[in-house]
Amino acid sequence: MSDNSDTTNNGAGDNTSDNTSDNSNSPVDEGSTSSLFSNLTNKLKYNLHKAVYDPNANKFIEEQAKKKKDSTNTTTTDTNGGGGTPSDPNKFNTVRLAKKVGNQTLDILKKIFFPFIAVMLAMIVTNELIIYAVPIRIIFFIVTLAICIYSQTAAISLSLYYIFKGSYSYYVNNMTDRPKKNIMPTIFALLPITTYKPMSSFSSFFMYPFTYPKTEKAALKLPEVMKGYWESLVESFKDFDKIKNLPLFVEDIKNIQYDLSHLHDLSGSAINFKANQSNKMVGNVVSPPVPSAPPVPSAPPANNNNPTN
Repeated sequence: MSDNSDTTNNGAGDNTSDNTSDNSNSPVDEGSTSSLFSNLTNKLKYNLHKAVYDPNANKFIEEQAKKKKDSTNTTTTDTNGGGGTPSDPNKFNTVRLAKKVGNQTLDILKKIFFPFIAVMLAMIVTNELIIYAVPIRIIFFIVTLAICIYSQTAAISLSLYYIFKGSYSYYVNNMTDRPKKNIMPTIFALLPITTYKPMSSFSSFFMYPFTYPKTEKAALKLPEVMKGYWESLVESFKDFDKIKNLPLFVEDIKNIQYDLSHLHDLSGSAINFKANQSNKMVGNVVSPPVPSAPPVPSAPPANNNNPTN
């Protein structure tokens, strides 16, 4: 009996001691592990802070921010000129007013002045091409207008060209003894398309920019322009005198002269000609003046060497 009880007691005592020892070691292990991670985290934070933090860098950024702020304040003070702050619209400021006027002036130039210049340049170019047919004039008017509107450089260049051309024309025709030349184009209309005279006042109002000529002086100028164009064609073709009497070219030359002289039909022109001053008699019929054709080449000389029948 005694042996069994002792054995039983010894076994129980051993189990109790083992459990006690296990329970006493577990909190120690957990505390040491937590302390290890905590130390490691703190070490990393410290090293990271030490690597990143630089008092000199922070001081440099603060100085730069201060300089920028001082510069902004100085600029604001100079702009105000003692007339109030820009953020205060209720106080008068001369600089702000001048700046506003300048911006509005630039807007006006962009929206009105340059389109106006483009229209004027298109008009000059089109009237310079009065020697060509109507479709060509319309095409050049549209193309010139589009280019000058979308390209200010082109508009300025073309303006300088005609300013130089006009100055040269004035010099030759008014300040020298040289023969007078039609250097600058005569302006017949904004877009000279037709010489027809509208019947109603309403139609005349809308067709005014497109009808020509508008004065007797302009009507008499048309034959001079066409004649000058013909003479320039003849001068540019050096062998004209050699071929003008050849049977192969006589008919073609006559056709060109006819087209040039009838390109501008003034029979229905918007200008009323006076019979006693500008009209001419053709038989017993009074007709308005028509641009005269360039001189028609004489008939080819008879060949006396041909044998007669």
